[in-house]
Amino acid sequence: MPWYFFVSLAVASFSVITIMQRLILKESNSRPLAFAIFTQFLTGIIITIIGFATTEMRFPENVPLWNLLLVPVTYGVGMIFSYSGLKLLEASKFVLVFSMRIVFSIIGASFFLHETLDFLQLFGVALVLFGVILVNLQHESAKNRKGELFTLIASFFFGVGMVNDRFLLASFDVYPYVSFGFFAPALLIAIIQPKEIMQIKTFLQKRLLIKSLLVCVLFTIGAIGFNTALKTGPGTPQVLVANTTNIIFTVILSMIVLKERSHLLKKLIATALTFIGLLFVL
Repeated sequence: MPWYFFVSLAVASFSVITIMQRLILKESNSRPLAFAIFTQFLTGIIITIIGFATTEMRFPENVPLWNLLLVPVTYGVGMIFSYSGLKLLEASKFVLVFSMRIVFSIIGASFFLHETLDFLQLFGVALVLFGVILVNLQHESAKNRKGELFTLIASFFFGVGMVNDRFLLASFDVYPYVSFGFFAPALLIAIIQPKEIMQIKTFLQKRLLIKSLLVCVLFTIGAIGFNTALKTGPGTPQVLVANTTNIIFTVILSMIVLKERSHLLKKLIATALTFIGLLFVL
């Protein structure tokens, strides 16, 4: 299969995932961290089963320990803030602020992978920042401001995690790495917040369980698709450019499914600026 087939799977999956997560997390009794632990562990199990059925699930030798430890730290902390942010924000606003992870990953790559930023990339960073600022230029409640801050912090940790992914995938096969990438962060969150484990029972109720299982299936498709595209594609920039189209689809789906139509013009302009900016950055 060509790499763009796999990245298309990732785009479609991640767009729907954000909508499904918002539907679940906006429930008053849903706990973001319990949801993160539950869905990450369950997705890890699904990917592991598929991996053992289709390939060899072996860790490579001589992988730097610090890079392995970065996986649960960056994605574990990132998930704590991203799930908490998505509970407080509209999906359309969340995906725009969360797009900053691409900017952070490019900046991180310039420091750790010695990839330099040229003028056009800096211009792209400015466009993304302007888009994020634009969508937040309105009177907001304290809850929304808190959600925006949580999402921005999450985007930083995910950005660093993506740089680390690019390094580790040079040594790992896709399935064992993606499996580890779901189990390790979930385990860290469970260790940090053990009381949240008891709250998983909320998501075992039939109404939320079906939605949660769909999220896990989509996570499996999206994660395998994205990492396969990273490993087999022509280069990381091309894959990231293609993957950023999920921003457009998520904003459109949020308007249709979640009826998020307040400040519509501002969101559409911010979406366009953010997408164009990411094209320059990548």
